[in-house]
Amino acid sequence: MKWVQSSGSGGLHFFKRRMVSAMENALWKEMRLVACEVAQDYETEKRIRMASYSGELRCPDAGCCSPILRYCHGEILEPYFAHRENADCDYVRFEKNSGVFHGLRVLLYEHFKACDYPVELEKKVLPHHYSHLYFEWEDGRRTALEIGTKSTNVNDVVKLQEEYEKAGIQMVWLVADRPGKTISEEHTYFLKRFCLNESLKKDLIVIGYDGKHVTQYREDSYSYFVDGQEMVSEDYPKLFSYEAYLSDLYFEDGVLTTRGFEQAYSLFLEEKQLAFAAFKAQAEEEKEYFRRQYEALRGGREIQDTRLYADASSGEDYESRRQSVLAVIDQQERQVLDATGTRWGRCEFCGEVKEEAEFVSLGGRGRINLGRCKNCKEV
Repeated sequence: MKWVQSSGSGGLHFFKRRMVSAMENALWKEMRLVACEVAQDYETEKRIRMASYSGELRCPDAGCCSPILRYCHGEILEPYFAHRENADCDYVRFEKNSGVFHGLRVLLYEHFKACDYPVELEKKVLPHHYSHLYFEWEDGRRTALEIGTKSTNVNDVVKLQEEYEKAGIQMVWLVADRPGKTISEEHTYFLKRFCLNESLKKDLIVIGYDGKHVTQYREDSYSYFVDGQEMVSEDYPKLFSYEAYLSDLYFEDGVLTTRGFEQAYSLFLEEKQLAFAAFKAQAEEEKEYFRRQYEALRGGREIQDTRLYADASSGEDYESRRQSVLAVIDQQERQVLDATGTRWGRCEFCGEVKEEAEFVSLGGRGRINLGRCKNCKEV
């Protein structure tokens, strides 16, 4: 027998079709109802169906001119509320404009509710605007979470930011897109650039349309220059990305982030800066080498190579070349090269002697033949 996770809170979510102008919230006897929660319990849904039949359900929008709602739920359509008569209130316009995110909003609502966060779904806290998710924290802070895409324009972003600031509400953006993309800050659409430049920690969080996978990005703010020229690395991109799941999404000190991101980002920066320091030290060594060559040529002296070549009679296979450098690898005055011109070093962590290509970082003043190999980069 094959088992699958329940579609309730915390499990896999199987989306069903939904009406374009369907609503998630309703009022009944001064209580706020959420359609996805009504459907989770038979007795609750029975009472709400009876209230719906009796015309007791109301639109939560205070300015609605046709406030009577009905509750709908079947085998094809997921649960929702709808006006009995045609209406054009702020809530209806909100649903028409952002109904495509409904399943994603419900998933996020259920996730944050399971985290015991004070979350509300589709809350009207600004004039004529409903926040996708809204939080009122115990210390009095308020947070609105908005979901956007590449179609979210600069006017929408800036206007909402200004209105939330006036209301004293922190605003957080979550971008719905394909997670895991390799992007750069200067070659992506506006909402992503906005998050990378103007969010609290300059983070961009992308969630897939199915709500399962999340990618968090942050740009390395450090500069890497050698002799006035900026250096870039294929191994360490300027924009760091971290893969996670919906279950990893949480708030820390009012900032939306993913579990493990800060630790992974710190490790990334440490490795990148070590690698750059070794690269810069090597560039300085080579610069000094050629300076000495030039001075020797100008003075008519014999050129002395500051590099140390191992036994030229060794074989060309890897192990033969490795054996040839063992006798001289532990001195730290001159780089060690084998007969083919390949540089070698010793890992400070595992003690292994390896080719330069097998190191994350290698060299530096007083440790010219020492470094960290790729197998030990997590140490």
